[in-house]
Amino acid sequence: MERQQRQRRRGAARTVAAAVMTALKHPRVWLTVWLVVLLPSLLAVLPAVASLDRALAPHPGASMVVEQALDVDFVRQHPEVQVPWFGAAVFVALVLLLFGGGVLAHVGRGTPHSYGTLWADGGRLLLRNLRALLIGGVLAWLLTWGCGAFESWVLNDWLPEADPGAMLFGIRLLSLEVGIEAMRYVFGLAFLGLLLLTKMAMARMALFEGRSASLAWLRVVLWMLRHPLRVGLVVASFALLWLVVGYVTGEITVRALESSSMIWLGLAAGQLGMMALAILVVASLVAAREMLPQPAPERSDPLAEEGA
Repeated sequence: MERQQRQRRRGAARTVAAAVMTALKHPRVWLTVWLVVLLPSLLAVLPAVASLDRALAPHPGASMVVEQALDVDFVRQHPEVQVPWFGAAVFVALVLLLFGGGVLAHVGRGTPHSYGTLWADGGRLLLRNLRALLIGGVLAWLLTWGCGAFESWVLNDWLPEADPGAMLFGIRLLSLEVGIEAMRYVFGLAFLGLLLLTKMAMARMALFEGRSASLAWLRVVLWMLRHPLRVGLVVASFALLWLVVGYVTGEITVRALESSSMIWLGLAAGQLGMMALAILVVASLVAAREMLPQPAPERSDPLAEEGA
């Protein structure tokens, strides 16, 4: 049993490492993901930055650095400085869903394809992926509701008068406060696992030419129940990579933006971080596909060949 667990851990590590290497070998793909996020973000942020500059102009000594956060009263008086993120987020999600279908169908599979083929096959798979995403969205809502209800029951019904800082055996890690925080992290990993299963359902329809998103989800869930450790390790590995990349590039960006003379360094660090996250987005799609049983290659009929 222990040997099988070690093999599964190595298998999960190999899956993630191979997916990242595959993504790195296709720079045009992850650069597309980066641009899809960058361009709408600029269109949304630049007008807000210009409005903020005009709003701060009458105030001598005011500067646009990170340490000066916008307070509620200022935002209320200048609503134009708020970034209209919703439209940009919807656009990015739809384009990535379109392009992601082509990534699942071709990238890293050794099949000959052009850049246009990725978009064409993504369009062919778009409606199927939308149905899979809709099912994933419903499950995500149920998960969020269930997690909130469980936390409310623990705090308000089960332990309504408990001291959050009380420690068991004098160990801080065994306090209620740490337990609640750990539970939230577990819920977060469960949400990431649900996102991985959504990509696997999309990958299944791309690989096996299936049209039923419900059937794809059912088969993916049944596969996950047979391989929970592998799924959990892959999810945890990608979560760790996301956290490391986000923390390192975020720290560099914030520290550079605290000084007006290093703004460009901060912007460069931020974009490098976005590129690294784009690579991880592509890698997560590849990993979701590679975790599925691959379809058997088509075999030629020898009798047909002889007749030809």
